[in-house]
Amino acid sequence: MLAVQTPSIVPAATRVLKACSPAAPFAYPLCMQSKAWGAWAIALCVAGLVLITTRSAAESVGGTHACGITTEGQIRCWGNNQYGQAGPPTGSFTSVSAGQRHTCGVTTEGQVRCWGYNEQGQASPPEGTFTSVSAGTGHTCGVNSEGHVRCWGYNDDGQASPPEGRFTGVSAGASHTCGVTTRGQLQCWGNNEHGIATPPPDAFQSVSAGDLHTCGVTSGGQVRCWGYNEQGQASPPEGTFTSISAGGAHACGVTTERQLRCWGANHYGQSRPPEDTFTSISAGGAHACGVTTERQLRCWGADYSGRPTPPSGDFREFTLARHYNPGCQSCLVASRNSRWPISLHITLAALGLLLAHRRRR
Repeated sequence: MLAVQTPSIVPAATRVLKACSPAAPFAYPLCMQSKAWGAWAIALCVAGLVLITTRSAAESVGGTHACGITTEGQIRCWGNNQYGQAGPPTGSFTSVSAGQRHTCGVTTEGQVRCWGYNEQGQASPPEGTFTSVSAGTGHTCGVNSEGHVRCWGYNDDGQASPPEGRFTGVSAGASHTCGVTTRGQLQCWGNNEHGIATPPPDAFQSVSAGDLHTCGVTSGGQVRCWGYNEQGQASPPEGTFTSISAGGAHACGVTTERQLRCWGANHYGQSRPPEDTFTSISAGGAHACGVTTERQLRCWGADYSGRPTPPSGDFREFTLARHYNPGCQSCLVASRNSRWPISLHITLAALGLLLAHRRRR
């Protein structure tokens, strides 16, 4: 039997399935066992599995927690705690970074401590003293006291294999990492889809790696972004900035006037910051939070697992976990708001498998 060309929905749906579902390695082959299957049988099977997995993932996917450091140096976390990512250890910290399902912080003694999901080793830091740490999706990187970048965890795209040299800062994204060298140049490594690991030649003071886009603040205070730009996340406004944070499909920055400017995806109002003056900003998957000049946290955007509902108190720094992959995010939105019962989603997958089986006979 001649193989039938699969419709265009299949490649897109399977990419979403692989990105969103932890069961993808097992579920995906069910729909693609034979090239002789009918095109629409494959499409129905994949669509059904995508809806099933994303519907459940909307409640359990990582990237739904946040952490902050109080003025006393204590870490406080809130939101999803499925893997213990929102259960920080006691102690005094100078910085904290929330990954997709894990969190890491630098203690006042310079030690890195991590907690949460650790299947790829992303929460098992090396020994040594560090000045900063950045937690990504499945990997983590930090700058040690000698200025070298050390990374650990998932490394399928080389995102945990940093170059030699001395750095002042590092930012771990979904599958790529970028760092600012002591000479102000950017170096990126890992996945380079859409050019996310190909920075411009400007001199930079800071960088923030998102999912499929990256942004940095140049030495002159301008924001430069590159990579995926379907929702305008890599098209920053003009002006001078002091800091920048790249989220799932949007970005936010603090201007020299301490105003917030956000751009990119705005399905949940994540790119509509409140009127106030701010000292820092962190962009999550579909939400954002900022520390005001009065040291209060203000959050806006999607409200999964209580992320935009911070505790009261004075904070000096905070971090939001990003739910990476804009395509997966869109599917989560659709499946979460779907009026169809999950039984219908399962029926779609079963129908696809049945049609495929009948086609093979």
